[in-house]
Amino acid sequence: MFHPEIVYRFPVELDDRLAITTPEGVVLDLVVAGIGSRFLAGMLDVAIQVFTLFAVIQTATAFNVRSGFVTAGLIVIVFLVIFGYPVLFELFNQGRTPGKLAVGLRVVRADGNPISPAASLIRNLLRLIDGWTALTFILFPVGFVAAFTTRHCQRLGDLAAGTVVIRERFATTAGNHLAYLTLPPPPGLNWDVAAITSDEVFVIRRYLERRSTLPPHSRMHLAATLGQRIRTRIPGVDPSMFDEQLLEWALARKEGRI
Repeated sequence: MFHPEIVYRFPVELDDRLAITTPEGVVLDLVVAGIGSRFLAGMLDVAIQVFTLFAVIQTATAFNVRSGFVTAGLIVIVFLVIFGYPVLFELFNQGRTPGKLAVGLRVVRADGNPISPAASLIRNLLRLIDGWTALTFILFPVGFVAAFTTRHCQRLGDLAAGTVVIRERFATTAGNHLAYLTLPPPPGLNWDVAAITSDEVFVIRRYLERRSTLPPHSRMHLAATLGQRIRTRIPGVDPSMFDEQLLEWALARKEGRI
């Protein structure tokens, strides 16, 4: 597992940046999401949740089902839509709900690693207090003040869970993911990449996104270090393969694109 050292820098630009220094000594910048983009992503998620709840209630009403069992089921569904929705998407979609995906945001731990189940549960349960949910939207000023006054736009849930919302430098759509591939993979590439961890996926993706901005020496050094690590995770990989090509294909294979 990667254990990067966190280095905070006061921004000289309009963007608030969280700079992570990897064990190899290469600095990778994370751009912290602003309140405006987070609010937009939140409204998109709330719209999806409200539409889903409306559809469920309308379906139950159309069938005129009024039993206690169905009522209990509806309560469970409401709970899952409101609280399970963000947790499930954050854990299984790399820290991105549909709203965050549309706006280009992602939730990560404060050390830059992927969000953990415990952190996701904490930050989303605290939506009840800071108003970042449809149920308690009247308390939104509480969360707004917290996000506006904290160093990296963290609401109360982020502070308690040790998370931060970052802005993706590149939109995370399938089309842009393909831009990582500088050389098409051979037909039938079937690497077993199960041993590559989520932390390693995160660092590989960051490297591929930022490689063109790195000094040549740092780029080669980091590619070689990551490549050496990833080779041990993939049985039977060609040892003569270029490091960046290995990283591109390993990430694409891990994400199911090849």
